[in-house]
Amino acid sequence: MKRFDLFGRAVTRASATQRVGAGMLLDYVAALGVHLTWGCQPVFTRYLQFAAGLETVPLLLASQGLSFACLLLSLVFGRACGPATREEKPPAWSPSKRAAFAVAYGCATAARASTNMASAAMTEAWHVTLVALLGPFVTALLSRAALGERVPRALWPCVVVASGGAALAASGEARAGRFRRRDALGCGLQLVSMVFSGSARVLMKLSAGSFSTKTLMVVQYVTICCGAAAFVALAGDARAALASFASLDAAGLVVLCALSLVVSFGAAEAQIVCIRWLGPAHYTTLQPARVLSTVGVGALLLGERLAGRRQVGGLAVVVAALGAFLAVRARRPAAAPAASDAPPELEDPGTYAPVLNGDGGAFSIGGDDDDEGVHPGDEDV
Repeated sequence: MKRFDLFGRAVTRASATQRVGAGMLLDYVAALGVHLTWGCQPVFTRYLQFAAGLETVPLLLASQGLSFACLLLSLVFGRACGPATREEKPPAWSPSKRAAFAVAYGCATAARASTNMASAAMTEAWHVTLVALLGPFVTALLSRAALGERVPRALWPCVVVASGGAALAASGEARAGRFRRRDALGCGLQLVSMVFSGSARVLMKLSAGSFSTKTLMVVQYVTICCGAAAFVALAGDARAALASFASLDAAGLVVLCALSLVVSFGAAEAQIVCIRWLGPAHYTTLQPARVLSTVGVGALLLGERLAGRRQVGGLAVVVAALGAFLAVRARRPAAAPAASDAPPELEDPGTYAPVLNGDGGAFSIGGDDDDEGVHPGDEDV
């Protein structure tokens, strides 16, 4: 009987390990989809700025305003369908601390959105995404300093190799004489945007349990829309901006809706959920995948194609680095639970199940308030 009991416990532990590993892999797959969606953002922005003739700040106001309207509709629809499936956690911060955090988060997201959109107006879309490959470095350092987040050892080789591929592709552009001073300014502006983006991601994780996903999104949209509206009003370009939007053709309207609904609303909400699950550093590791959607969609909408062996070779290196990291994470998803006399406590099967009504919203993949930033098997580096 004792042998059968030991055998049963071993099977239970192995089953628990497999479930944790499968859940972690699902987290990374979801994060990969979010990154691929965000990779379309500079392409959509650049199309609306040049093909449709929209200015940067009015475009920022319009896209964020439409996203805010979608958020309000989702809140109304969610209340009409019934109460949330999960009870909200009580606020862990005092009102003054919550107010200070809201100001900091609003400023970080507004600065990130404005610099990100302005950089797309200065250089090609795939240049913007190549610079964004430095995001894992910036976010990992900020997350380590602010949250003490541990990262797997596979992170750094993946990021270094992917950044090398990006440098190879950029060197091909410079050698061909297509990299001008304006392109350098756009890339520099995107580098500044990466610092704001990393700060915002750390704040997303830090606020888990005190701010719901939709509360963060409300803070983001209100701050960006108020700032952009004030800029347009002071510049006196309101009528010209309205005229430019009125002249949009059908293709421009479709791209504007895709930018507002799919990227600025859907991917933004899913990003907060994934960051609270994986942690900022783990989530940002998959950022090199954005190059794939940027290059593909950019070739269709803007005609910006990779020309030359260095550009194609650099992109191939980025893809290989990303695939290698995912393979390592899939092969070593989690450490085996420690042996004990009592059977291990299995995770709630709802943790990784899709949630259609709750803080995570329609675009979440699970409990976004989970504040566990470190997964089993992660090694401190």
